[in-house]
Amino acid sequence: MLMGLNVMFVVCVIIIPVVTIFTGYIMKTRPPKEINNTAGYRTRRSKASQEAWDFANVYCGKNTFIYGIVSLPVSIAFYALLTVSAHWSELLAMLVVILVQTVTMTIAMIVPTEMKLKEKFGE
Repeated sequence: MLMGLNVMFVVCVIIIPVVTIFTGYIMKTRPPKEINNTAGYRTRRSKASQEAWDFANVYCGKNTFIYGIVSLPVSIAFYALLTVSAHWSELLAMLVVILVQTVTMTIAMIVPTEMKLKEKFGE
């Protein structure tokens, strides 16, 4: 059972940065063309105009891509440190790493993009 959880955690710890890299690359190279409620960086500021929408999606894509590149080796290092012995405490620590990855990724995407939108386009 413990080994199965270990495999699940390694997949999650690695998959999150890889998906982040892929998503960031797609957003910065092929952002959604039209303002919509389905895909892309969707906030009140980004949907205020087509120019803001285009800017926000590319800018957020660049930040997301960079975050993924930085978080992948960090995630691998944490995983390596935490799996020296496969105890429940290490697996719990990996769960915390996954949670931290998700929260910091969200902050790394939203805060700088909203600040740039406010700077460039105003309220």
